[in-house]
Formats: sequence, C-alpha cells, structure tokens
Amino acid sequence: MQSIADALEKLASFKGMLGCALAEADTGMVWYHAGQHSEMERVGEAAVEFWRTQARVAHQLGMLGDLKSASYNYGQRTIGLIPCDLNRSLILVCLAQNPGMAWSEWMKDIPALRLAVKAHGAQQRGLT
Repeated sequence: MQSIADALEKLASFKGMLGCALAEADTGMVWYHAGQHSEMERVGEAAVEFWRTQARVAHQLGMLGDLKSASYNYGQRTIGLIPCDLNRSLILVCLAQNPGMAWSEWMKDIPALRLAVKAHGAQQRGLT
C-alpha cells in the first residue's frame, strides 16, 4: 500500500495538475502537499474555506444528496476539492490547468489516497 505522501505525489504529477494538498476541513492545516506549484500549501489552506462554506449551506441543499466534490474555475486554473475520509474531515485540494486537465482519468487514483488515509488513521488508533 502507498503512503499518503506517495499517493499525493502521484496525483500531483498527473499531466495538467499543478499541485495537491491534503488539508483538515476544520482548521485548514495542510498535512501534506506536492506538485510544481510553489504556493500549494497556501492554496490548500485557503481553498478549504470553500469546503466549509459548502458545509454551512448543506442543510439548504440536502435534497441534492452528499457533496462528492467541488470545483472553482479561475481564468486558466481550477481548484478541486474532494473529501478523503469517511467523516469528511480531510479534504484533497488540487490546482490544475484549465483547460488541459483530464479529470476523469485523474480521479481513478483517488481511491489509493483514500486507502492510505484510512490506513494512517488505523495506525494512529493502534488498530494495525
């Protein structure tokens, strides 16, 4: 099984991806970051605010179901947000070129990151 850092590095190295960060939803603290964008840690800390906003309005949008991901487009860049654990406390923040990113192909590597996050949590709780 891959480590969290290795899984994040793989996601960040995908063609069109500028960087990825794994951040706590509540605090915005970045656990790991990878990729070519020099400010990815700062982007991760700030972008998690979008996720918190979505959580605050969830009761009004509940009829749509659980939020699976969110994206925000800025000129030539897109920020993507994807939950990485069951209680949605860790968010993958990614920064990609727009256009030029094959999102559906890139998303195929998200399960490996989720498994690494789950394994890390089990280790922290002494379950492995």
